[in-house]
Amino acid sequence: MTLVAARLFACLLAGVIPLACVDPEDIILNGTNDILVVDGTITNLSEPQIIRLNRSKADRLTGRFGTLPVTKATVEVIVDSSLVIAAHETIDGSYQLPSTFKGQVGHAYQLRFTLSDGTQYISTHQVMPSVPQIAKVSSQFNPKSLSPQMLNGYTAAHDIFIESRDPALEHNYYRWDWTLYERQYWCKYCLNGVYAVHKVIPHRYKDFIYFVAGDELYEACFTPPPKPEWQLEYGEPLVPGGLWYYDYRCRTTCWEILYGNDINVLDDKYTNGALITHYRVAQIPFYDYQPGLVDIKQLALTADAYRYYKLFQDQTEKTGGLADTPPTALGEMCIR
Repeated sequence: MTLVAARLFACLLAGVIPLACVDPEDIILNGTNDILVVDGTITNLSEPQIIRLNRSKADRLTGRFGTLPVTKATVEVIVDSSLVIAAHETIDGSYQLPSTFKGQVGHAYQLRFTLSDGTQYISTHQVMPSVPQIAKVSSQFNPKSLSPQMLNGYTAAHDIFIESRDPALEHNYYRWDWTLYERQYWCKYCLNGVYAVHKVIPHRYKDFIYFVAGDELYEACFTPPPKPEWQLEYGEPLVPGGLWYYDYRCRTTCWEILYGNDINVLDDKYTNGALITHYRVAQIPFYDYQPGLVDIKQLALTADAYRYYKLFQDQTEKTGGLADTPPTALGEMCIR
């Protein structure tokens, strides 16, 4: 039997043109698109190889976009046009290849999946290229690294730089990802409640102080509603009103995992065969004075993959000026 305690312990514009009255017009853009989004990367690392399917669809009434996971699909990866590797759905819209599977340099890969309505999609063949090793990694604290628009005005970060020897006599394309692991000492915050390891049994109390929990795991905040004393059952603890909270220390060694969302790609047409030196591959926001672990991945891309990510980068990270890349479709798959 487990006991859960409930006791509290103005903008001014100047110009040289004639003034004029303008009636503002609210323009409502109702979207009607229904787009299938496929997100997946195959690497030669011993890590989960996951393909995600979701549908970006506009609401029929408001026109606002939302995403829904695509479930109950049959997802397969075809290796060298012969070997078929099936993926299984782990959570809604997320399909994972077998844990023993990883890509191999020089082999061709193709994605094929069938939706629950019978519609089948198949991608083009992509041959996995080789990637050179990172020769050197360095970091430098930069109080003005990030754009003020990224984190509500917070700009401090560690800039991460790499050196790598680009192979000669071949056209290479690169992408870099980063992952930050930060040690955490406080793991849970409960507002108007307490943390319960096991599920609380209804109408079971002890000593007017405790709720009683059983053996079923719960691992979440238990937030009983406050009641006036005249509504309490016999033995039921008095839960205070207002706002109150508890912070809970981690029971084991815990790490928060933060992923980079920026797109960083490079075409070696200007550095072919040379040393890629002092190239910034990550901007790690400065969240904590304590040490953290940063994992930098250098990925080799096919020409098609580079064009996709470069177009994605141009459309999401530019300012929308006249010289910027106009909106266009990011990728194509064949439908059978």
